[in-house]
This record gives sequence, C-alpha cells and structure tokens, in this order.
Amino acid sequence: MEIVTFSKEQEEKVLGYLNSNRAKEILERLGIYKESNKQEQNIELIKTYILEELRGKFRGETAIDKFFTSMDFYVQNNDFKRFKGDEYIPDDFIDYKISLPTRVEKAGGLRTMGWILGPDENEYIVKEAEGLKGEISGTKNRKDGLYNPVIGSAVFKFLGEDSAEFIPACDKLPYYYMYSKNFLKPNQKMYKLDDEKFMQCKFETDENGNIKHSQIMQGIEETIRKKYGKELSEEQLNNICDKLKLQYATQETIKKLIKSIDENLGNTSIVVTENQEGKVQDINISPAYDIDLSFLIGEEMLNNDYSNRIMHRTTKEGKTDLKSLVQEFSMTVPGYKEKTDELASKFNGNYVDQILDIAYDMSGVRTFKDRTIKEKFGGFIMKQTALFKEACKDNKEKQKEF
Repeated sequence: MEIVTFSKEQEEKVLGYLNSNRAKEILERLGIYKESNKQEQNIELIKTYILEELRGKFRGETAIDKFFTSMDFYVQNNDFKRFKGDEYIPDDFIDYKISLPTRVEKAGGLRTMGWILGPDENEYIVKEAEGLKGEISGTKNRKDGLYNPVIGSAVFKFLGEDSAEFIPACDKLPYYYMYSKNFLKPNQKMYKLDDEKFMQCKFETDENGNIKHSQIMQGIEETIRKKYGKELSEEQLNNICDKLKLQYATQETIKKLIKSIDENLGNTSIVVTENQEGKVQDINISPAYDIDLSFLIGEEMLNNDYSNRIMHRTTKEGKTDLKSLVQEFSMTVPGYKEKTDELASKFNGNYVDQILDIAYDMSGVRTFKDRTIKEKFGGFIMKQTALFKEACKDNKEKQKEF
C-alpha cells in the first residue's frame, strides 16, 4: 500500500495547520479534519487526502508540494490565485494549480473534474472548458467556450433570473477549466430530469430523438403530485406546479435566446428545499447551468451536421425556433405572457454593456471589459434580442385576433 511520508519540516508545517483556526477551518471543509479526532488521526486524514485526492500515488513528492503550496495560499488569502501578464492565458483566469479538491462524491457529467473548495470558502464544481477538446474543438468559435458560460449567466442575471455563476480557469496550455459556484443550500436537494429514481414518469422521444416541452412539463407535474401528494395540500400542489411550469418556460426561453443547444434532460433539475424536520418547504426549477454550448458556438453547431446528433426540445408541432416557443408557452403556461413582456422591456439602452459588466463582476476576469468581447458578443445579443422582441410583438398581435 502506498504511503505519504513527511519530512521533519513538513511535519512541523502540518502541526502548524492543526494549531491554526483558519487552517483547521479549511481542512475541515476539505473533509480532512475533525475536532474530535486525535492529532495522529487528522495527520493520517491529510496523508490519505494527498495520496488519493491529489494523486500522490502517481505524483509522489509533487502532490505533497502542491498540498503545502495551496494550503499556505488558502490560509493567507480569501480569493483565488489568478494569472497576470501571461502571454497566452488571459488576466484574472483562476490558477487551477493552486486549488484544493474536497473529499466529496464526484459529480457526474461529461468532462466533470469534481469539486473544489475556494479560498473564498465557496464550493465550486469544475469542468473542462467546452470547445477546446473533442469534436467541438474543430468549430470556428471554439475558444468562446472560455467565455460563453459567464456571459450566458450574465444574461440570466440581467433579466433577474437564476443561473449558476462561472469563472474561467487554467492549469497550463491547453488545459482550461470552468469553475461553477455551488448554488445549493445545505437544506436543498437537486434532482435532474433524467434521474429515473426521482422522476415518476417516462419520457418518450420522437423518431428524431427529440422530446416535447409539453411532455417535460407534464412529467414534472406528474412527479410532484405523486411524490408529494400526501405531504402537500391540493392548493399547494397547484401553486407549485404552476410555478414550476413558468420557471421552466422562462429558463428555456432565455436558453433559446442565447442559443444554448445542450438540451438533454440532465441539464434541467428540480430543487427541493426542506425544513428542519425534513419536510418539503419549497420546490423550484434549479438555476440554469451547463450553458457552455451557446452563443456563436451554438449557432455554428446548429448549422452543421452536429445538430442532427443532439436531443432537441421542441413545441408540440416539433418546432425549435424562438418564435414558436414563445407562442406555445404563451398559450399553455399561466403567467408566461406577462413574464416575457417583463423580460423584453429590460432590453433597452446600453444593455450589452450592462450584461458584460455583470460578467466581469461575477468572474473578476478583465477580458469582459475588452472591446473585442463586446464587439463579438454584442452583435449576437442584439440580433437575438430583436428576434425575441419581435416574437413577443407577433404573439400579442396574434392573440388580439382571437
């Protein structure tokens, strides 16, 4: 069995951590310290962590050095180490090398790396950046994978809707990552729509592998009523189901606006909030996440053969365009028409600048202040906004006819 051996100097550093309140808080959040443990037990937890989480089995002394370098940084700082003045890596990208993984169950999903504890005491799920590996790396706009999630989230926040928060990171070229802040509270549980153990329905796809929005919303309602029918009153169930439909329709509309094309069922979840007794306190659609394949990448991929190999969520008539989506949701989802009117009214004035300012504030990455990013994404956002406003206007005129 592999073991980690500390030098005398390293042992003294570990003992220093175990006598520092700040260091002990970090170690506890990492899952490698317990106040009730004996000192020797905590030291063994740290050694196991280096061996397993930092891959000491393969990296040897390098893993030990990483642990001490990162711990020293965490103890002295409350924000990530960021790149400055690198020829290839944009300023303020997180330095992946100075990040410590937590000892939690690894999250699923394509290219997911696991969970990181930030020096800011928040937890982040880390994924390899989209667009730089695999078949997507052949697209013209592949490098947008470093910026799409942040700007996409900024669009959601500009519109007052919930979204995960993202920060781009890098280890060394060409290894780029995306840090997504954990949005779940301790009393919340998240269930993806492709979780067969949670969902009380069976989704069916059409001959092209696509699924209808109406079926998804029906499946959500069916699940809520079956799972919580004995715990909640009929009035509560009705209110929650109506709310979930509106949240779902709103989120899907904004995703369509930014041309997010990753529409598999795992990219939408239900968040259940529980009270101290473990009873249901609230149920919501999760904040938007996995919006990497969007904007110009999304547009480019919709226009090539890749579009035929992914699941699309469609209207009852099998349509996927923004206008058809707005029309169907307006007729079937209570409160949706008023919600889209509210969203459309926000796209006034210098809204592109406002969105990019939100992206900068969220990530701390200076690139979102650059003119090149504004020019590249600004035109796309304005074009899509015009389509959205036109869809809302046409929908109003159509409803006047009835």
